[in-house]
Amino acid sequence: MLTVLNLLAAFVRSNAVWVKGTKYIPANSAVFIAKYCFDFDPTANNTGEVDFLLKRVSPAKGDMKIVLLNDQMDSYPDSTSRWPGYDCGDDRLNKAAKAQLSVDTNDMSRTNRLHTFIVEKLRPRFWFIAALDCSGIDRTIDYEVHLLNIEQGWLKELSMDHCGIPSLVLFLMVYLGTALLQVHAIFMQSTAKTKHVLRLLLTFGICSALWGMGFYTFDTIVYAARGDDTFLLYLAAKMFKAGSKFTLWLILLLLSRGRCISTELHLRDLIHGALVICPFLIVCLCLEVWSEYDQASKYTTNFVYNTWVGGVLVCADLVLFGLYVSNLRRTYAEESAVEKKAFYRTWGSVYSAAFLTLPISLIVALSIATHVRVSVMFWFHNAVHASLLELLVIGLWPERTQEVFNIDKGGCAASVFGAQAGDEELLKAKGSEYQEFNMEDSI
Repeated sequence: MLTVLNLLAAFVRSNAVWVKGTKYIPANSAVFIAKYCFDFDPTANNTGEVDFLLKRVSPAKGDMKIVLLNDQMDSYPDSTSRWPGYDCGDDRLNKAAKAQLSVDTNDMSRTNRLHTFIVEKLRPRFWFIAALDCSGIDRTIDYEVHLLNIEQGWLKELSMDHCGIPSLVLFLMVYLGTALLQVHAIFMQSTAKTKHVLRLLLTFGICSALWGMGFYTFDTIVYAARGDDTFLLYLAAKMFKAGSKFTLWLILLLLSRGRCISTELHLRDLIHGALVICPFLIVCLCLEVWSEYDQASKYTTNFVYNTWVGGVLVCADLVLFGLYVSNLRRTYAEESAVEKKAFYRTWGSVYSAAFLTLPISLIVALSIATHVRVSVMFWFHNAVHASLLELLVIGLWPERTQEVFNIDKGGCAASVFGAQAGDEELLKAKGSEYQEFNMEDSI
């Protein structure tokens, strides 16, 4: 599957470090073309390189400018806006631009390339490239931009705000180890129901996390080698990650309602849980993909959840957390067994971290430097996610399953899923044991 996606990805390129494409420039307006975080060097050596090539302008008349800005207050005073309000003749533009190229579109033989080096001594800094029309003419341009962190060796193509390969490989190994343990668990020769639905769901969630991290790592390696990433690899990584999060949340919502602990698990429980979780995760996935490729990502250092739409999703996440807590409190109150009440009180609280990751990461992201935001959020999300998956692997390990689970004791029959025609009499005989579904029991 990985090979097939990589072959397809060769035909679908996204704008990254090596930016190639076409932009529409409205009359007397500016459009941002690229954003990149350059490294720093206290000894004042060159840390970055910018190479912009204007290949074609249509219509080829009038003048325009290519300007290079950074996130300093004297260069780009408001990095949340599309443009600071400068026109081509504004003295403020000449002071703000760290480099600029004036283009006579009637003859671009000598004025179609901006090549410069970046010297930054204090910290990694975001830089922006913008194209500005100066003649009141709507125009379209074809261009190429190559941006490099020249002191980063074979990783010189990567922006400094990109998550590093060592971090990716580390979590890839963590998910791989967890997946191998869980796959071994479900194929063990054991009196336990190793292929119980709950264990199969957990296996799917861990394998989805592994595949998602694998695609993300491979995409980053391709990015470092070629100078651009591939949309299909990126999308595959996002989808598998969402699949893993969906599975984890579904398992935890089921446990919060006492399924496989205090009561039996039914197919309708899975369906209702999926209907609650799926809309939220689909919207999150679409929003994250859109934010990566939207024009706004070229001119702002904000991130997707620091917007009103992101705020709505964070609130929705908190609603899911409230639903989880409400289910847990009700199940705890109805349970009479001391050991099960202790499980809901202790481990139920621990598992609630899955629903608080996004709100907490938003608070953390707003309080740290923008160039480390991606790495910090990556570490935080994956550390919590991997830890919860590993706790479930340990808790559901065959022959050593936590005593509160009924999945190996006949009290949580897996036979209700995919029962064959010959099992009808058995199901009828046990029918009186199943709880009747009502609206109060729904998620």
